[in-house]
Amino acid sequence: MEVKRAVPKGEAPGDRTMKMFLKLPKEAKEDDIYAGLEDVGFKGRIDSVKVMVNGEVSRGFGFVTFKECEDVDDMLIMQKIVIMVS
Repeated sequence: MEVKRAVPKGEAPGDRTMKMFLKLPKEAKEDDIYAGLEDVGFKGRIDSVKVMVNGEVSRGFGFVTFKECEDVDDMLIMQKIVIMVS
């Protein structure tokens, strides 16, 4: 899974945010994302996970919202995280 800061329209890329964009394998489900992030130290730090779908098929990306802006910074340091898909 590749990650980058999610920047809402109209905001500057340097603005602080608690939301991350995720490039995902097509097979990834929201539970897989939660489990993968918890495995690398984000347990209790995740507010929500959303995998974008077209019908029932993943579009290959999604978003994770953390509880704190610092969690986004910590995730950016990792850059890539391997998740197991069920």
